[in-house]
Amino acid sequence: MGGASGIAAFITVAGFLAGPGFERMRQQLRRQCQEIRVIDCSPEGQQPETATGIFQGVQQPVCAS
Repeated sequence: MGGASGIAAFITVAGFLAGPGFERMRQQLRRQCQEIRVIDCSPEGQQPETATGIFQGVQQPVCAS
């Protein structure tokens, strides 16, 4: 049988991008995935001055993968 294929998507805290708590998860994804795309949903950082965030009530910066 061939390898599995499909698309997975999730929204998580932006610490996923470079934080040490997600290091092993990023390594595993790099081993398993052909392609990874990440959208930084909080480019202004935590609690920006204007309400531009996608998830208004969320206090932490988030990203979608």
